Amino acid sequence: MVGLLIVIICMVFIILIAAGYGGEEMTYTGQQYKSEYDRLLHMPQWYEFREKIIRQHDNKCDWCGTHYNLQVHHRYYLKTPDNKHVEPWDYPDNAMMCLCEDCHKKAHEKYKIMTYYTKYRRWWQ
Repeated sequence: MVGLLIVIICMVFIILIAAGYGGEEMTYTGQQYKSEYDRLLHMPQWYEFREKIIRQHDNKCDWCGTHYNLQVHHRYYLKTPDNKHVEPWDYPDNAMMCLCEDCHKKAHEKYKIMTYYTKYRRWWQ
């Protein structure tokens, strides 16, 4: 019984590592990234979406009003039925917040970011 449990645990770890959850860094166009999500946050589509959201929020933090170290925060995450995350730029504008670095850290400490499943990539359009 214990041997079977150990085999199952080892298989789970192998699957997680193969899926990219092992903490190893990924290489993309000569850069190293900690995760697939980190890689997506360095793509032109994210930079364009990020700048649009910051402009819509008058270039200031939604919580404290500062204009410095602004970041874009997802109010929730979306996954497709096959359990893949929707790209960070494929969200409706009202799913996003503009927060400074300090408030963004506080948001992740204070609130659990919920994940919802959606049938379509761009269900809001």
